Amino acid sequence: MKKIPHHLSRSIESSRRRPSPVIALTILRGAKSAGEQILTVVRNPGANLTHPDVVSVPTQRIPDALMASLLSRSEVCDRVKRRRQDHLETLTVFRGRRADSDRDSGHDPVIYSVESLLARKLGMAEVLEKNGLRFQAWPGVLLEGVARYPSLIADSGSESEVQEGSGGAQEAIKMLNIAVRITAGADLFPESTCSYNHIQWSDLAGFRRMITDRDPAAIGLDALRFCVGGLCVSSSDAFLHATRPVKP
Repeated sequence: MKKIPHHLSRSIESSRRRPSPVIALTILRGAKSAGEQILTVVRNPGANLTHPDVVSVPTQRIPDALMASLLSRSEVCDRVKRRRQDHLETLTVFRGRRADSDRDSGHDPVIYSVESLLARKLGMAEVLEKNGLRFQAWPGVLLEGVARYPSLIADSGSESEVQEGSGGAQEAIKMLNIAVRITAGADLFPESTCSYNHIQWSDLAGFRRMITDRDPAAIGLDALRFCVGGLCVSSSDAFLHATRPVKP
């Protein structure tokens, strides 16, 4: 039994009143017509108690005010409700202007959000400071649903505890998936960070097959060690389906 940080317990508790705002990044390189790849990560158990050893895309919690600013610049082109397990999810697809790191600064909320995550979770602070990484980014989809933490029991007190075999906690999440097209420096990402014990570029076809089959082996990862799931990869999958429909 382990104690978990108080801030996580507070996030779970506050999500009962309003969904917790989170961003996820669909980071892409290569040509859309052929050879396109997506940056895929595995969550480090030492830094992530909610989804240890889960294959993911990079994510980060953000303030409500920043989420509102990001959504305000996005034009809705479709909104649907879909059932996932025992609850409904709302998926909103956006069409918006692309922010460009060559043109826009950190005063742009999209550039700020992407660079914040790249620096904190992916160890790219020095690369960004030296202008070694350049990209375009835009809000892709918003997925509103429930994140489940099977190994956690949360309460409204000062702390929560991890208990194996429990029913687990859950948290209402508002996840904005931001698409990021790398235009320079795609080879500068590290192989691991404190947040992610494995970082790799994966073929888009393999990534989509991994989500469909819930099989990490589709992108060359050990299926006995790692697992697949969560709103983060679901939001990237939704973005890819909206922009790159699979041909019959």
